[in-house]
Amino acid sequence: MMPVVPPPPLANATSVWDGVQPKFRFQFENLLNATKQALSNAPGILGVDMFENSGAMSQNMTIVAWARRKERTSIEHEQILKLAKDSIMRAAENSSGAYVMGYKQRPFSPTDYGFSAVLGGMADEKQACWDMFMKGSCRREYSGDCRWQHAACLLPIQVEVRHSQQE
Repeated sequence: MMPVVPPPPLANATSVWDGVQPKFRFQFENLLNATKQALSNAPGILGVDMFENSGAMSQNMTIVAWARRKERTSIEHEQILKLAKDSIMRAAENSSGAYVMGYKQRPFSPTDYGFSAVLGGMADEKQACWDMFMKGSCRREYSGDCRWQHAACLLPIQVEVRHSQQE
């Protein structure tokens, strides 16, 4: 299965939030804040930053957990990332319309320092294309044959664990 690829940012977009409807912005912010809080409480984490990240290809919200230098083992790194993934999934389950795209198959894609995911806003559960939300793709999307609603808006996110120079 192909990973979920968010659409490119709007040409005149100045913020990652520009394409997010207000009712979903609140839910997405709650999800991100829950993840930031979970990481802040993790052993070995000195602090957590959350910010908009504008790259050459896309914009996203990025959460960076700063770990102590001695927390360098890959097992500890993976435990921190698992904590973040679990927090994201739990917060999405408790929301009324925020979903992690592809949540049943492959919601997270590995990156150099962590993972990325895409949050999607579901406007109407009864009209939703569940293939798109659960699998992260719809085989009918590009042929124009899908009669169901895809995400009302998307928000790419990235979570990283970096090692602090401080002890």
